[in-house]
Amino acid sequence: MISRKKTFFLGTFSNYGTNIISMVIGLISVPIGLHYFGPVRYGVWAVISSLIGYLSLSNLGINTAAGTLTAKATKLFEQWVILKKSLFLLVIISAIVLSLILGINYFYPDWIIILGKIPNNLYVETTKATMMTAILFLLNLPITAFSSGFIGLQEFYWERFYASFNIIVGLFALILTTLVKGDLVTLALFRGVATFFITVICALHFLFAHRKLRQNFEKTTKDEFSSKSIFLSGIKFFIIGIAAMVVWNTDNLVISHFLGVEAVTPYAVTFKLFSVLYVIFTAINSTLFPMYGRAAGLGQWDWIRSTYQKAIQILPVVGGLVWIGGIAFTEKIIDIWTGPEAYAGMLTVFALGGYGYLLSIVSINSFLLTGLNATKNMVFIGWAEAVANIVISIALVGPLGIGGAALGTFLASLLTVSWMLPLDIYKQTQKRVKFCFRPTLLHTFLILLPCLCASILVSNYLQNDVSKILINILIIIIYLVSSWFIMSLEIRDFIINTIGNIRMRLKNMSNHRC
Repeated sequence: MISRKKTFFLGTFSNYGTNIISMVIGLISVPIGLHYFGPVRYGVWAVISSLIGYLSLSNLGINTAAGTLTAKATKLFEQWVILKKSLFLLVIISAIVLSLILGINYFYPDWIIILGKIPNNLYVETTKATMMTAILFLLNLPITAFSSGFIGLQEFYWERFYASFNIIVGLFALILTTLVKGDLVTLALFRGVATFFITVICALHFLFAHRKLRQNFEKTTKDEFSSKSIFLSGIKFFIIGIAAMVVWNTDNLVISHFLGVEAVTPYAVTFKLFSVLYVIFTAINSTLFPMYGRAAGLGQWDWIRSTYQKAIQILPVVGGLVWIGGIAFTEKIIDIWTGPEAYAGMLTVFALGGYGYLLSIVSINSFLLTGLNATKNMVFIGWAEAVANIVISIALVGPLGIGGAALGTFLASLLTVSWMLPLDIYKQTQKRVKFCFRPTLLHTFLILLPCLCASILVSNYLQNDVSKILINILIIIIYLVSSWFIMSLEIRDFIINTIGNIRMRLKNMSNHRC
């Protein structure tokens, strides 16, 4: 059995690998898509892609429940029962949702207006592309139960491996569309078929690699692993997931409705860049969540508490780096990447960077609660953020434009989940895990905000590009050095030992190859 430390490193680095692939593919695909489809049609595709996020909720949280409960199960036959029942539930759900979508399309053919102000000449194409995307997604959905199995069995790296392939085939689908002179419908077809093919390979791999799971599956299992428990746990994850999708995808719809579909493109491009940076810290937490579940199943609360405390001191530093780095370099990166017309402005960058900083803290707490399957209060907390996001974004998008929608996302997180989740963890764990606010607040006000203000001033008022880049790099160095010295000695020793272990492993791998 792979050690906990090795599981963590494999999961985290595979997640970073997926992130790097996503970033590289994005650097290639966004300019290709913009050049081939044009700003308006590409904006339509961005809105359709947002719809995929909402469609992913059609699994009613069963995938997350399957991964979480499989991680908590300590017996092979229990793990197999969970996955088998999850597959059955997903087949039923997919059939129902597909029937509903086809029925709505038949009886209400003008449903496409929910996507915003679609130009008349793209109306039919957008409708067909959206339907194609939805149908292929739902046909693919049941098979994804096996990728959740990889997560639950602490083999997160395999799930990331196939996720990386999905990203790559997305680029090939786009290139193939340009070669055959296709439209958005063609792109939706190519991408959907390619994704289905990768998911089938993932399922076959899981079934072949874990044949032992299918033995003795008729034994009695705990009530926690029954179909009812899986479904109810999934529903809670589903409701939380809807709230998360509202936060992540509503801005595109708000901008499309109030400013027009052409305004979606700069926001979508800027958000895409930041979403890649967010994975720097979410990769670690998404690796930890099944490990939290396994540790809870074994009663190892000391490990959970120790790991959580390390995360809340280290990851906010990374989130602050994303915020300062975003202010310093986003405009120049987008100018080189796609051209200045795709830059959404300093207010948007400030808000998305601030949201990233909060997310570095929020994700620690949300993934811990997910791993423990302690999500009762997360439902209400998540929806508090979602409602606040909608209300504030709509209120600000008029006077502030694109930046107002982004600012709504930042303020909604600041006013809700950023402080509610830590309090809920303390309650849900019966006071065994506690978020220490003082170190985070000291770091924020003494180090992060001064460096952030300095970077804003430099980026807005310094004209020479070379000087601007050099001074911003200096600000980042000051930020990292100051953050290092404000950390506890225990955390610094942990980071040094971790880096040393990584270097040793890389050296051993190099010597082995030689």
